[in-house]
Amino acid sequence: MILSMGPISVLCSVILSSSALADDSYLCVAEHKAGFVFDKNSGQWDSARFKTDSKYVITKAKEGKHSWVVREVGSKSLSYSCDEGFTKIGSLVCDGLFDGLLGEFRMSKANLRFLNTYIFGYWTDDAGGPHYVESTNIPHMEIGKCSPM
Repeated sequence: MILSMGPISVLCSVILSSSALADDSYLCVAEHKAGFVFDKNSGQWDSARFKTDSKYVITKAKEGKHSWVVREVGSKSLSYSCDEGFTKIGSLVCDGLFDGLLGEFRMSKANLRFLNTYIFGYWTDDAGGPHYVESTNIPHMEIGKCSPM
């Protein structure tokens, strides 16, 4: 016996498979960025607002111990790794490199907003080595919106 699908069944199948794929990846676009900068003339840190054009892609990890990964658009390098998947309330929490030393990336599936932090710098300055020189790293935070891909 051969079963045939009617137009409504085909449409439902396409919609369901599209929404399943949409849950596998997100594009997140930063809208605002603020942080701190070091003024070499005064020798002091001050608050600052920055222009941003950052874009991130969140995808399910294909291998390894991570559940999800975050990369900047155009980069093959991993920016953040998420050991756990989305929580029951739709939150995703991802650590930056070196077990979160560089910051975190958080996203809400409920409102499709994200928060990205880069916390290296200021508190790490003068710890020794070229990456710890005052003003080399600029701590900042970005916020923006995500959309399913």
